[in-house]
Amino acid sequence: MASCLLNVLEANEREKAANAVVIVDDLGNRQRHEPIIRQIAAGFSTRVHYVENNYSPKWVFENYGGIRNSCLAQALAFKDDLLMLDDDVKVLENCLSKHKELLKSHEVVQGGVHGGQAGVWFIIKTMHLALEAFENGEDKEKIITIIKNALRGVSMDDYCQKYTGANLSVSFEAARKHCFLPTPIRFEDGLYCNTAKYFTGEAYAPEDAPLAYHQPSLRDIGFFSRAWVDAINGSAIGLSIDYLLANKTTPEKAAEEGPKKLFESIKNDKKEEKFGELVNRLGDKEIQAEYTKWAEYKQTPSFEFILENIELFSETRKAWERFKPASIK
Repeated sequence: MASCLLNVLEANEREKAANAVVIVDDLGNRQRHEPIIRQIAAGFSTRVHYVENNYSPKWVFENYGGIRNSCLAQALAFKDDLLMLDDDVKVLENCLSKHKELLKSHEVVQGGVHGGQAGVWFIIKTMHLALEAFENGEDKEKIITIIKNALRGVSMDDYCQKYTGANLSVSFEAARKHCFLPTPIRFEDGLYCNTAKYFTGEAYAPEDAPLAYHQPSLRDIGFFSRAWVDAINGSAIGLSIDYLLANKTTPEKAAEEGPKKLFESIKNDKKEEKFGELVNRLGDKEIQAEYTKWAEYKQTPSFEFILENIELFSETRKAWERFKPASIK
C-alpha cells in the first residue's frame, strides 16, 4: 500500500491530473495503516483521504467486487471521475493524465498492464506455452520452470490489456449507473467491463493505453487449482449474466443457456489432455500432485450456483440504484 501511494503521489505531482488520492482499506487496520499513509502524504500537496470499507448495505461492499464498489462510492461522494489502482500496482509515464483525458469522451477506460497476470486466459496460455516448449524440443527443466511459475501465479507474459481493475478508470456518470458484483470469485473486473455496455456503453481500450506495472506477490503452490476453479465458475456466471441482459430472458433460462458453449469446450479440450500427458512425462512430483488436484477441481458449477449469482447481480443493481453516499467536504 505504501509504495503504491508514494508512486501515485509522485506521478500526480508531475502530471497534476487528480484532485485527490483515496486509500480504501478493506483490511480494517486503521490503527496500523493510517499513520503510515499520513506520513507519506505530508510530503505532497495532493490531498489524501483514508477510508475504511464500511458502507451500508454491507453485502454490496464485500469481497473483491465489493471493494471496487467502495471505490465507486468515492467517485459518487466526490462527484468526480475515478481511476482504480490495486495496491500492488505502479503507474507508468503519463498514466494518470491519459486516463483523465480519455474520460472526457468515454465512460469506462481500460488501461494496459505490464508484469504478472492471472485469470483463465493466463492458465490456458501457460498450458499452451509448456506444450509449445515441449514440441520445440526445449530443455525439460525450462518446461518445469514455466509450469511451476504458473502454479505460484507468476505470468510468463509481459503485457496485457485484458479487463482488470488494477488499472481501470470510470467516469462519475458511469459510477452512478453501474456497480460490481460483490463476489469472492476473482472475475469481477471482466464481468464489470462486459456488462458495462448495457449500462454505460462499451469500455474503451485504446491502443496507446495508460500503462501500469502489476507485480502480484508470489502465491503458494496451490494457486493454479484455485485460479482454475475461479475461472470456470466466474466465466459461467459472467456468460449467464451477459445472456440475461442481451436476451432479456429469465434468470433460469440464462443459467441454463449462457455457459453451455463454455461447458462443451471444457469437456472437449484436447490441449488439456495433451498437457496431462506432458505432466506425466516430466515426472516432477510437485507438478503431478498439483495437476491431479486441478483435474479433480475441473467440475463445472451447478445450475443452482449460477442462478444464485445471477440473482445476486440483480439485487446488487437494485441496491446500487438506491445507494447515496455522503459528499466529502
